[in-house]
Parts: sequence; structure tokens; C-alpha cells
Amino acid sequence: MTEYARQTFALIKEHWPDAEAVTASGRCWVRLRSYPVPPGWTATASDVLFVVPDEPAQAPYGFYVPRTLMVKRNPEIVAPTSHYIREATGVPAEFNGEWSMFSWAPMQWTPQDNIVKFVRSFCERLEGLE
Repeated sequence: MTEYARQTFALIKEHWPDAEAVTASGRCWVRLRSYPVPPGWTATASDVLFVVPDEPAQAPYGFYVPRTLMVKRNPEIVAPTSHYIREATGVPAEFNGEWSMFSWAPMQWTPQDNIVKFVRSFCERLEGLE
């Protein structure tokens, strides 16, 4: 894990004290438990995974949720259809389970931006319900 990733994870812990980090394939993966999910999903909170960039100029990209997190379209339960990979690969074994990935880069990243803004934006993506 790079020094930047260590510092960034410390910042994440200030906002999400239950955050866990795992280094796999040289990347810092973070899990947040009970991330709030907006209405319209099969849960009100979910685990969320993401990768912390190695350096400030590198933009974060995407986030992962358990495959069981689905969209409620009464009476059906369906998978999202937009910028979504149902069977994501590459998730470290330490995060047991089956994961899906949302392709997500909500902002023009600059080195002055911080990961907290990125993580808070997951809710924005989930509000899209697609």
C-alpha cells in the first residue's frame, strides 16, 4: 500500500470508523459496512467495496456491492441495467461473497479532491436505479 493510500484510508476511517482495508495485488481495497442505500433497492444499507488510488492524481473508479443488492420494481426484483457488471471479478478473497460492480466516476478528479467526496457520491449513483 502506498503512503498516499495509507493517508487516504486514515481519512476514510474518520468518516466511516468501521471501514476495513485489505491490500491485494498491490491495491488498497476498502469495505464499508452498512453504507446507506436510497429507496428502491432490496436493502436500506449494504456493504460497499472500492479501491483507493495509489497517488493523488489518480482518480478512483467504480464501486462494488453484493450481488444480492437489486432494484425493486414491484412486483419484480431486477438487476440494474446501466453501467453495471453483475458478476464482477478481481475482488480479493478476504471479502467473501459474490460481488457486482458499478462503473462510476462522478466527477472531474483533481489532486485536491478527496476520497470522501467519491464515497459519498455512491448514493448519487444508486439513486439512478438503472
